[in-house]
Amino acid sequence: MKCDHSKRDALHIELSKRVFWVAQGLDVTFALRLGRPLGIQLNDIDAELPLDIDDSSISVSGIENTTRLSVDGVPTSMSNAIHVIRLRIIWAKIHSLVYSGTVLKDTDNENHRASIIQLREDLEQWRSRMPELRPRRGKTLSIFLTKAWYELNYYGSILLLYRPQLAEDKNTPDKIFIDCMEAASYICREYRRQYIGTDVKPTWSSLHFLFLAGLTYLHCLWSSSVASRSVRQSEVNKTCNDCTMVLVVIAEMWKGAAPYRDIFETLASHTVSMIINRSLSFNLPEGPALADPLDREAVTGWISDIDDMGMLDVFDDMLAGFVNDIGPYDDIAQFET
Repeated sequence: MKCDHSKRDALHIELSKRVFWVAQGLDVTFALRLGRPLGIQLNDIDAELPLDIDDSSISVSGIENTTRLSVDGVPTSMSNAIHVIRLRIIWAKIHSLVYSGTVLKDTDNENHRASIIQLREDLEQWRSRMPELRPRRGKTLSIFLTKAWYELNYYGSILLLYRPQLAEDKNTPDKIFIDCMEAASYICREYRRQYIGTDVKPTWSSLHFLFLAGLTYLHCLWSSSVASRSVRQSEVNKTCNDCTMVLVVIAEMWKGAAPYRDIFETLASHTVSMIINRSLSFNLPEGPALADPLDREAVTGWISDIDDMGMLDVFDDMLAGFVNDIGPYDDIAQFET
């Protein structure tokens, strides 16, 4: 996507850059949220990022000040927006590497693993270069561009990067399960802080983000004995309660969120029971996480409700594991204490 700026003034050039990158951000966000292909491929983009400069320094007659060149420089009115754009670019790279269906990916390939490692380094660098936040006035009705928002997006990006490795039984290292479990726990905890007892209202995107985090947390506990042993029962209870509380609030606001609440409550209950039984060294029965036919039937019905809303593609791999055969029951010995 080439942009010819030769006949345009500085103001309109900067505005066109901003419009384009907003469109790119929306495209990759919804592609990841809905499990869809990218509409704007990074390989097709040659557009420059907007200048890191205050709006007051841009006019039709030209640029009246120098741009911010260093991460240590005083933030401008565009610094945080540009930082968000950089995150969306990382998301597009993640989508192309691990979610694209256009090319058959060999995830055991050394080049693929190296690319995953590089994207994790990109995320760490992005987090370390967060611009200084400007103080807000009045009530906080949104967490956008707050410290919490940046941290939530950082941890959410970790889940995006590693989720396919968690769900595809690819001999994933326990370190990745632990990283994802800790990231998911942070998201559940921070969502409770931000949305319970505050003026901030959750959105459809909040529901997606939280449910994916909660589901990932449970999945890691069932799938990795090392991850499961690394947390106390009280921590598991708290994380599950934090996630459930916010899902209940969202379901009270929007009835379409009820299946998400019900699925998580059921799966969380079974997960907590598994943790308790393991700590008491009870003999665990063979079978899937949802061994009770009634629970399995109920969850299957709620999954169908999610499918009707067009959001199942993002969650179906993990949900299928709970309904079918995920869990420590396939290898009871690894969970004995």
